[in-house]
Order: sequence, then structure tokens, then C-alpha cells
Amino acid sequence: MSVSWIEHKGKEILFIDYRGLGMEESLETLEQVEKTMAERNEKALILVDTRDTYTSAEFMARLKESGKQMRPLMEKQAIVGITGLKAILLDAYNRFTGSALKPFSTLEEAKEWLVK
Repeated sequence: MSVSWIEHKGKEILFIDYRGLGMEESLETLEQVEKTMAERNEKALILVDTRDTYTSAEFMARLKESGKQMRPLMEKQAIVGITGLKAILLDAYNRFTGSALKPFSTLEEAKEWLVK
């Protein structure tokens, strides 16, 4: 499953896994994230895995709008798999949404930062 709740050191983290997904699947995953966040309706720790993924202008536009709407429900956000062009896109996403999605090299580093 691309969207799931995981636990780390007694805290729940919403894990969003885009690895290996095509455009349609990525958009479906984003819709699943929106639904999950709306159902929970309280601030959450977010961990996104974008290793070995590609993006498009269409997906980024949809992601920015979604991120802006969901921002009040995000306590802390971490992302893994940001290299090259993705770093520029992450910066643009953070500026547009007012988010502070923080990049990490590994899932473990990201989880540790989220639960601090």
C-alpha cells in the first residue's frame, strides 16, 4: 500500500511511498493521502519516500494545491529521495505551500527527526 500509518518510538507517522509508481498511480496515492488526512482531521507527522521516482508538471501542480490545503494538518514533514532536480522542485513546493518539508538521506534519519 502506498499510504499507511507506521509507528516509530511510540509515535504514529503517515508514510507515503511513491517508489515505483507511474503518473496515474502517483495521483491516486495523493488522493489517498488527502482522504486519510481528512478522516484523521488532526495534525500528523508525515514521511514521504520519493526514491527512484520521476515527476511531471501535472503532478507537481496537483501536489502544490493539495499541500497548501492540507498544511494545517501537518505537524512535521520529512522526505527521502531528493537529489538533483528534485531539490529545486522541493524548494518551490515549500515556498508555494508554506511547508517545511525537510529532506533526509535515509528513512531512519527522517523517522528520528520526526519523533523528536
